[in-house]
Amino acid sequence: MNLRRIPWQHANAADILSVNEPVVIVGEASDWTATKHWTFESLRERCGHAKIAVRYAGELRSWTVAELVDAILAGQSVYGVDWDFQIEFPELLAELGTSLLERQNCLVELPIAVRPRFTWLYVGAPGTGSPLHQDVLGTHAWLTPLLGSKRWVLYPPSTFTPEQARTHDAFTPDAKSVDDHKLRARYEGIIEAGDVIFVPSLWWHQVENIEATIGLTRNFCHRSIRSRVRAEAARGRYSSLVPYLDGLGWPGESG
Repeated sequence: MNLRRIPWQHANAADILSVNEPVVIVGEASDWTATKHWTFESLRERCGHAKIAVRYAGELRSWTVAELVDAILAGQSVYGVDWDFQIEFPELLAELGTSLLERQNCLVELPIAVRPRFTWLYVGAPGTGSPLHQDVLGTHAWLTPLLGSKRWVLYPPSTFTPEQARTHDAFTPDAKSVDDHKLRARYEGIIEAGDVIFVPSLWWHQVENIEATIGLTRNFCHRSIRSRVRAEAARGRYSSLVPYLDGLGWPGESG
């Protein structure tokens, strides 16, 4: 089915989060300084020396932003991912706005020294993208293309096992590997520059860059999923957060 689209003037965070389905907030980021003025050339000029992880030829490599931008402009199939830019370039953060969904972020309760930033830039060529996955710690996410457009496909959490997801391509679905009835529950749509998409906790999603893009991703935790996020933190590399979450009274899995 097509993604539900709401003009940003009529969007309500509480309503969106209570429905717990993907939705596009049309034009919410269209007036941000970054959306209006960022280009690949300006990114290279301002941040060219910075290092970024790049997917290229089936490998994950470390390039400079200048090398990545030059490769994109030269037509190479490259994708810069998970760029945690905030410490090195705080001025970029000042040119990005905040989704109305961010007002519901319980992670801001954590001390700044231990609070995960969970804010990344993605810079990619046409035809590149992210394989089917769920987001970190079972958090919600909002994402926006600042430049270019992206194709999205999303599925409810129960659609796949992790093993099935590793081999499933949402853009060329194979009904033999997954119950066809489950595959029909997919949501899909094109997200244009300035639109914001809400991805609920644990929803599977796959993304393709239709054009060369600069995209922003921000993960957050609403109070309704605090127990899930705490449980996910306890299982993995964010386990050091658990004492802080417990100190804040975050519930356990059965809480």
